[in-house]
Parts: sequence; structure tokens; C-alpha cells
Amino acid sequence: MVALNPFRKKEETKKTTKAELIEEPVKEERKQAVVRFSSLGVLERPHVTEKAGSLAERGVYVFKVSPRAAKGQVKEAVEKTYGVKVVGVRMIKIPGKSIRLGKTKGVKKGYRKALVQLAKGQEIEIMPR
Repeated sequence: MVALNPFRKKEETKKTTKAELIEEPVKEERKQAVVRFSSLGVLERPHVTEKAGSLAERGVYVFKVSPRAAKGQVKEAVEKTYGVKVVGVRMIKIPGKSIRLGKTKGVKKGYRKALVQLAKGQEIEIMPR
């Protein structure tokens, strides 16, 4: 019933000036969750296809990686795992595809690939000969 009381004193509101607003620092700190992967969780496996084989002759190797992995994490993981110098990393996200078997519909899971460019003269032996 406080809102309906006509005899209640109105609360005094302090009027702030522009100068006071500028002097007060804004305290809005947003903490972002930082997700860190170990080098073991970043690389899932080498992506072995005919096209990946022809790229390997030019010093570009293809890996399936974790969907949340960043370029820097992939570079660090390849350098630690294989002991090579990585020049560049390109990421590709392959979307999931809808599939059908008779009347049953489903979705083929998507994945993420990383194309890793090595320094000249260095190579990785993915498939033992």
C-alpha cells in the first residue's frame, strides 16, 4: 500500500551531472570462459584420402581435428607430436549431411579438418611404407 499513500514524502532523487558520470569508472567486467586443449585432444587423426595424398607431396598435410580447436592449437599440437616446423594452418568445417536408409532418416556427423603447411624440406610419415 506504500504506492497508494498520498501523504508519503517523495524520495529525493539525486541529479547527476555529466561531469560526475564521466568521472565514475564503468565497472562492467565480463569474464570469458577460456577453453584450453592439451595437444593430445586437438588432433583426432590424419585424414587419409587421394586428395590428401597429393597435397602431402607438396608439403601440406590434412588432419581431422576437434571442432573447437583453434589454428594456434593445431600448429602447436603438430609441432609437438611430429617434431616439425609448421608454416601455416587452414581450417575447414565439413557440415553434417542428412542420410536415409529405407524410411529411416538420420544425420551423418560433420567434422573439422586442418590443412597444415610444413616448412620446405620437412615431411611427416603418416602411412608407413
